Amino acid sequence: MSSNRAIEQRNRILGLLLMPVAFFVLASLVTYSPNDYPNSSLRSDQVLNAGGQLGAITSSSLFLVCGYSAFIVPFVFIFLGWNRWTNGAPRLLLAALLIGSTMIISGATVASLLTTTSTDLRFDRAGALGLRVGHLATESLGADGALVVSLLLFSITLVIPIFWGINRCLTRKRVPPKSPDDDDYRIQPLSRPSSI
Repeated sequence: MSSNRAIEQRNRILGLLLMPVAFFVLASLVTYSPNDYPNSSLRSDQVLNAGGQLGAITSSSLFLVCGYSAFIVPFVFIFLGWNRWTNGAPRLLLAALLIGSTMIISGATVASLLTTTSTDLRFDRAGALGLRVGHLATESLGADGALVVSLLLFSITLVIPIFWGINRCLTRKRVPPKSPDDDDYRIQPLSRPSSI
């Protein structure tokens, strides 16, 4: 087996391992209960979370740090797993982490700035990250400026992957295998017509 083939196999295994992690985190977040361990005095064997004790700790930690923006985390894992499974470009991993992190931070900040009634409610929706970044942004940009910048960042990081995916689907075509033992179709960009 050539070294390129071995690297591709390792990437596929890594992608295969990241997908269940993403779905575990998503299931843990969806079935989160504030009455679960470690938030309450219930024993650790009485958790209601679909992920059990580990799921309760995972969801509690993610909500504590980034509030409702925690729901973005499993989708970042899904993209990373898909990228490794399909042997996508490694530079896309960095782009996904950067876009995902920006989306989490700006989303938590928006949740913090939209809720002005009480600090407890802001903390529940935005987590510690959103509360802190929202406070710093409000001090430097004012309440309205911080909200506009946060909404703009969140919108940009939401729209970029959508347009990238659409563009990628529209500019790809399938080509036949190069050799009889190559069972995969390689995907290559469409050639652009040359101007005369």
